[in-house]
Amino acid sequence: MSNMEFKLPDVGEGLTEATIIQWLVTEGQVVEVDTPLVEIETEKVTVELPSPFAGTIRALHGCIDDVIAVGTTLVSIETDSDSPVHTIGGVVNELDSPPLLVGYGAPTSTRPEPRTSVRTTPPIRKLAQELNIDLNHVTATGAHGEITREDVLRTKNAPASGDESIALTGLRKHMARAMIRSATEAPQATLMKTVDVTKLLDLHSELQERHEFQDYRITPFALIARCFVRALSSLPLANASFDSDNNRIVVHDSINLGIAIATEQGLVVPNIKSAGSLSFSEFMKSLRDVVDAARQGQLLPAQISGGTVTMTNIGALGLDTGTPLLNPGEAAILAVGSIDRRPWVVSHPEEKLEIRSVLQLALTIDHRILDGSEGAELLTATANMVSNPDLSLLLA
Repeated sequence: MSNMEFKLPDVGEGLTEATIIQWLVTEGQVVEVDTPLVEIETEKVTVELPSPFAGTIRALHGCIDDVIAVGTTLVSIETDSDSPVHTIGGVVNELDSPPLLVGYGAPTSTRPEPRTSVRTTPPIRKLAQELNIDLNHVTATGAHGEITREDVLRTKNAPASGDESIALTGLRKHMARAMIRSATEAPQATLMKTVDVTKLLDLHSELQERHEFQDYRITPFALIARCFVRALSSLPLANASFDSDNNRIVVHDSINLGIAIATEQGLVVPNIKSAGSLSFSEFMKSLRDVVDAARQGQLLPAQISGGTVTMTNIGALGLDTGTPLLNPGEAAILAVGSIDRRPWVVSHPEEKLEIRSVLQLALTIDHRILDGSEGAELLTATANMVSNPDLSLLLA
């Protein structure tokens, strides 16, 4: 028998730390390979870490809400000395081959309430519990940002206040940093256009009746996304990034379409890889899969990295339009507003007023990459396809 240490691996994107959300095992418990040990939250995803070997849990290192660094020991497991060694994310653990991560987060219905990140020690946690003090509301003054005994006692003696302080952690911390980067690094301009989508809705109804598309959950937003990808193929510069270090524009060879999705844990932007080369069915399936994974808290690291251009469905929030901020490193983001029935001037075959279904599209661009005319070209091309959808083009 030998005591082995399971250390926090890098679960993707070079992240350096994670927060312990909940322990899934107890000391003395016998575990098998791939038994979920602990649920952690990084800046981008929530993930359950599986055991890389079979054995008996001898010690759990860390408390719920502790922020731990990559390479820190999480679990000590007593196991057979013959167990082979494998490296996961640069951290030595026991295994012949890398295990698959059991799951990225838990469904919303089973996840605990979001927690804030707290750095402290078990004795301080015990003191806070005895004094009925919420550590999330304690200001930390420790040398490494941890809460000390004095911090807890000072909070106990402080006058009551109606203000609430909420620490940023995980996805919300990542979102805050990303939006600061977006607002400060890229000069942004937003262009807007109102579009008649009556024909698009007719096409949507037609596709919903077709048997081969029954499982793909085709929505008007999905059809607009398909139109946007088709329009992007005519303006490759919109699928680009600005390399400030070398003062160059990098045009990407694949359109990895990001879809901004609001979840209870924060905003996530999973993307559809190579969206421009997918068939209609493949595109609709990929869109359904990333949306479902985001809502269930089960996104994989690969699904949230490598995006090149983004869309956001603000119409789902009941909004007509808005001025979306760029996803950092991208040249464009398209916001799709709500669909409303409004009076509209129809020009063909003769000019007349009709009640039509209309929505607003808002395109924000990085003005270092796209000028106003190029942004207008992309928005107009998208709007033309949305208002007069070509079934053969969409299905191609």
